[in-house]
Amino acid sequence: REAGGVTDASISVIARCCPRLSHLNVSLTRGKISDVSIRVVAERCPELRHLAIEGTAREITDSGVGLIALRCPELEHLDVSFTYGAVTDASLERVSQLCPRLRFLNVAGTDGKV
Repeated sequence: REAGGVTDASISVIARCCPRLSHLNVSLTRGKISDVSIRVVAERCPELRHLAIEGTAREITDSGVGLIALRCPELEHLDVSFTYGAVTDASLERVSQLCPRLRFLNVAGTDGKV
């Protein structure tokens, strides 16, 4: 289930072309997706409800997750598992404050940083 050819560039194109995107799963991309494309998603897809970044190594950080929280207030599902400390309490606190519809949060494998 590993995402072979998915990159920041391809996710950015999808975000620009699909402003009503509601679900995005970039799990297991292992360093191919970063805050660069997550920033574009946050800016272009305000209706995002489901975001899974499980196993994205350390490329998606508090910066990206915080921007999602700020720009995507309809977020209901967030999976930041196995991000190994790149996502911390700081961005999750922001998510809890700015995303009142959040119903699912997975923080497994975050190195105890959350």
